[in-house]
Amino acid sequence: MKLTPITPNDIVIDVASEYSVFPDVVRQLFGARVFQQDLIYRSGIEGDHIGGSAKQMDIDFHFTSKLILHNAATTTTSRPTRRRDRVVGSQEREAEDIIPPQQRK
Repeated sequence: MKLTPITPNDIVIDVASEYSVFPDVVRQLFGARVFQQDLIYRSGIEGDHIGGSAKQMDIDFHFTSKLILHNAATTTTSRPTRRRDRVVGSQEREAEDIIPPQQRK
């Protein structure tokens, strides 16, 4: 949160959110509106979920004030499933498309 301060006025998208607790933490600590984006959700916006590809979200350019991607390659279980492995691989390829080469590690 030091690199991206969040205020109650922010609209945050947690990219590759899946079952992350991060959106709940942001809502409770900062009072911001948080959308959870992930391939596991149905395409489009439903409530606070945005489904489909992160690089093809059907949102206006100015829809969000913060776009956060953290730990997208980790899982919440000790035994990843084949489906999860495919999702992670897909998200990693998308991240490569989104992040400029000079900023990649």
